[in-house]
Amino acid sequence: MPNVFLFFGCLMLPSDSDNMNHPMSETASFLSYLTSLGLILNEFWQFLNTNAAGVAAMIAIMTYLTNLYFSVKNSRAIGQRLKGD
Repeated sequence: MPNVFLFFGCLMLPSDSDNMNHPMSETASFLSYLTSLGLILNEFWQFLNTNAAGVAAMIAIMTYLTNLYFSVKNSRAIGQRLKGD
């Protein structure tokens, strides 16, 4: 059975033929992946903190456009229902 990749190919599960357990290396790998994830999330949150106004404006625009789309869709459905009666 080939190795299975998890977490975008970072963590490999051992195949059936590999019956040796290496708890120290597995723990070290887990801690290094956890540290890397923490650094990535830190950069993401720092980006959001630095560009909070721009991110908020983009969320507001997307919310407005979504509301507009469903309002138009609802108005058309009501109009067709009134025409049908």
